[in-house]
Parts: sequence; structure tokens; C-alpha cells
Amino acid sequence: KEFVPVYNEIIHRGTGADVVKFSLYSGLAFYLYNEASFLALERLSPVTHSVANTLKRVVIIVASSIVFKTPISLLGGIGSGIAVLGTLLYSLAKQKYSKKKSH
Repeated sequence: KEFVPVYNEIIHRGTGADVVKFSLYSGLAFYLYNEASFLALERLSPVTHSVANTLKRVVIIVASSIVFKTPISLLGGIGSGIAVLGTLLYSLAKQKYSKKKSH
């Protein structure tokens, strides 16, 4: 949609304050997410952080599918499965090779 008709509808319904309020909440949530991400990145390797981020996205997709009762397509399910499997394999490989280095 174009901006002007949407803006006019917001003004007509009197929901402008809600739009501002939820935009601020959204901005605050994103800021806190970025802060947490940087704190995690300080303690994790970049690859581990990336793998954790991928797993987080899968969890969000599955959780939102359950909450909003939206079915996941076959391709989406396969992609989520590959992401979870990749995370598992990465964790197992990291665990195996970190044991070898400590011996």
C-alpha cells in the first residue's frame, strides 16, 4: 500500500497513538536484541554465534507457526530440519575437536 492512504486510515480510526506506542516498543525490543547479540558475540566465536542465530530463527518460525496456527510448507519444514541438523552437527564436531585439543 502507499503511505498516504494508510496514513489517512490511521488518522480516521484514531489509532495514531497506538502506532507510535507500538513503534517505540518495537524499536526498544530491537535495541535490546542487538545489545544481547553483541554481549553474546563477546563470549562466543563468530561461527558459534552464527549457528545460534540460525537456530533462533528456526525456533521463532516454529513457535510463530504454532501460536498463529499457520502451517509450515514442506519446503519450510525441510529447511528448518536442515538448519537444526546443521546446528547439531556443528555442536558435535566442535565438542569432538575441542576434546582432541585438550588431550
